[in-house]
Amino acid sequence: MDKLEACVEALRRADLRTISQRADRMLAMSSYIEGGSFYGVDEPLVLMEDARVSYINGCFVAALISAMSSIEHMLLYEINFQGITYFEPKKSDSISNTLELLRLKTIGDEDLLEELGRLNSIRNAYVHPKGELHPFRRVNRAQAAGVAPSVISKQDAESAINAMYKVFDLTMKLGDLSEFK
Repeated sequence: MDKLEACVEALRRADLRTISQRADRMLAMSSYIEGGSFYGVDEPLVLMEDARVSYINGCFVAALISAMSSIEHMLLYEINFQGITYFEPKKSDSISNTLELLRLKTIGDEDLLEELGRLNSIRNAYVHPKGELHPFRRVNRAQAAGVAPSVISKQDAESAINAMYKVFDLTMKLGDLSEFK
């Protein structure tokens, strides 16, 4: 057996071991997605797809980071589309500044904004070094919950993807697709 055949065989065995877990995650994803055609700016859409595929394949941290990046793009594009580009002296160029602005400007989505703030703090703990006892570090949250850190990563990804599709639904622009025929 050459190297390529050995790799294909190893992938086949790995696929068989994880297929039902991936199928379960694929079904879980379907509860967030509503049918329909849509179009938009490339980056948020490709990040949404990366989040979905990463989650299905068990790459939970990648799913969380992709989902939060997609959310940041969608929110920044939306506030710029609305003509809101500056918040006091700070430019709305990050999710933190954007969430602060939206808390002042919107009514009715306070729970979602709170969840996005929580998820941003979780994302930051994954991508920026934090002190050993930082409350948003995965290992500290796992210890407090009495579960394995991998359980926390999966929960983080699920929450971020759920929020991503909520933001997408709120910012989605439907259009006449007849021009693409």
